[in-house]
Amino acid sequence: METLGFKEVEFTKPIGYCDLSFLDYCVYSGEEAEKLDHDIHKILFSSIEPKYDDFCKKRGIDSKTCNHKWINAKVDVLVLWCHIYYNKDILVTHDENFKRCKPDLAQILSKKIEIMNPEEFVANFSKL
Repeated sequence: METLGFKEVEFTKPIGYCDLSFLDYCVYSGEEAEKLDHDIHKILFSSIEPKYDDFCKKRGIDSKTCNHKWINAKVDVLVLWCHIYYNKDILVTHDENFKRCKPDLAQILSKKIEIMNPEEFVANFSKL
């Protein structure tokens, strides 16, 4: 990051989830934070329930086991949640799901967040 000119990079803390988050590196959620999390989740992953217990019940999965499909979805949700919560401008990712869902995400964003892949970011940053 320093090579690109970013001397100070802020590492954002996501909402804490049991067995998913580091207890000393997360924020405790309230109703508003959880609503944003669920709204993002429903847009990015409409076929996956935002709550793990609901996801497991619907599929007959033991909720004490680890399901990577739900975890991967939740991590993506938390990435975008952090960008919104911490008022960031640019989300850099190779995941095309963010770009596909951008029109629907615009409904819940208080400000515009640019979604770029790393190559687009470097190309745009080098123009500055």
